Amino acid sequence: MIGLPTDTPIWLAAGVTDLRRGFTGLSALVQTALEQEPAPSRPKDRALAGPGLLAHVLVSKYSDHLPLYRQSGIYAHAGVDLDRSTLADWVGGASRALQR
Repeated sequence: MIGLPTDTPIWLAAGVTDLRRGFTGLSALVQTALEQEPAPSRPKDRALAGPGLLAHVLVSKYSDHLPLYRQSGIYAHAGVDLDRSTLADWVGGASRALQR
């Protein structure tokens, strides 16, 4: 067992690891792998739905005449738990955003 100081950060690098690089090399690899662009802004605050999902819900509701309870059932069948009230909040928020 390798003894490390208590203030040493430990990273888990998934995949093939070359232990000859040492902790400094591994930490540099992990740091560059974890760097990513900030998340894009969302159309509705505090909602995890992106613009594509919101567009799909709106088109299904207004163009395809698919009620929200049926859309909720379709998503549940696909393994995604979206309540009808959540979909209604998204539709209302998108409607208010489009009126601006």
